[in-house]
Amino acid sequence: MFENLGRARRRLAFILPVTLALTFAALFSAFGSTIDALLALVNVPFSLVGGVIALYLRGISLSVSAAAGFISLSGIAVMSGLLYISEINRRRNELGEPLEDAVVLGARSQMRRMSGRTAPSGESPCGFRRGRSCASARARVTMRPRLS
Repeated sequence: MFENLGRARRRLAFILPVTLALTFAALFSAFGSTIDALLALVNVPFSLVGGVIALYLRGISLSVSAAAGFISLSGIAVMSGLLYISEINRRRNELGEPLEDAVVLGARSQMRRMSGRTAPSGESPCGFRRGRSCASARARVTMRPRLS
């Protein structure tokens, strides 16, 4: 069991930087701006901190399933950043809004549109199961973002 975790850690230590570099390149290609690409990536550390806190509060240890949940959470954070920045840029370029107004109104607009509200509710029952066979489901569900 510990051998698998060690192999997974070594693999993630290689894959994570490569994935972040490819994600940055894709965001830079989409935005044409280093600052916008970095702003979209800034969501990732905050989401990971939230994931670690959620694992701690639920009493779940870091496992391969939790690592898969972190990968999924990182993708959701990048997508969220991409949508926010795209909306802010659209408001500034098409509507001519000042930066502060574009940020506030763009954030409000994106919060209403977020479609991630249904996935957590559909998977919630998995998060409350007990027993050995449910450990991976609890770890994955813990990583899902919760929106009110």
